[in-house]
Amino acid sequence: MSFSNPKLKNPAKIFIELKNKVGEFQYYDKDIKKYVSVPLPIYFVVLDELHIVKGYNKANKNGVYSNEVRNIKEELLSVRVFKTNIKIVGLWNKIKGEVEKINGQYSRSVYAGLISKDKPLILVNFQFYGASRSPWFDFRGDKETKGVGITELIEDNNGDVSFLRPVFKSVNLRDVDKKQAIELDRELQNYLKHYLHKSDEEIIESDVEDNENEQSDDALPEGDIKPNRNFKEDTEIIDDLPF
Repeated sequence: MSFSNPKLKNPAKIFIELKNKVGEFQYYDKDIKKYVSVPLPIYFVVLDELHIVKGYNKANKNGVYSNEVRNIKEELLSVRVFKTNIKIVGLWNKIKGEVEKINGQYSRSVYAGLISKDKPLILVNFQFYGASRSPWFDFRGDKETKGVGITELIEDNNGDVSFLRPVFKSVNLRDVDKKQAIELDRELQNYLKHYLHKSDEEIIESDVEDNENEQSDDALPEGDIKPNRNFKEDTEIIDDLPF
């Protein structure tokens, strides 16, 4: 970082997560220092997906997070616990056991264009972990030519643990959505081109403040939720946007 080469800022306007305790998707607004609800249904265009580690460290009562990588077999992950000195760095298959001990979980960081009625697409990021991780992994909709809708949250359980599972559906995109998504993706890829080309030394020596996706200290303990894998969604149904 320098005056002529400033630190690149993540272009995502908001980082959205499922907060199971309150039964909502929310993002943390740093300006007002509060979580803001994102009401259902939520519609978006997937621009890119990256691998991350997310979770909730019960001992320190803080979120677990990492840098984003495109290939977990070849790129270093730097896993942290927010507001602590805990730091685990390495390839995923080498650090998986250590990460799981601090309640970290292999998850997905999904960059998307958020679709709203009568408004341009907004570049956002979805953090799918905890109760939203398996539903996203299991979703078989066409994310290359169709949009995605989070239509509802349904009750599910894992033994004695009850939680809400998001339901993902494919939606047909309008021409305007496709056009705007291309422009947003150009902006995103310009950022990722630089972000993903950090050297191993930079990742190893990076400070906590270098991570754009760090979780607030009032993160919810969802990292150990494992939804019922017998649940099946009908991915053959493709809806139109309701506006």
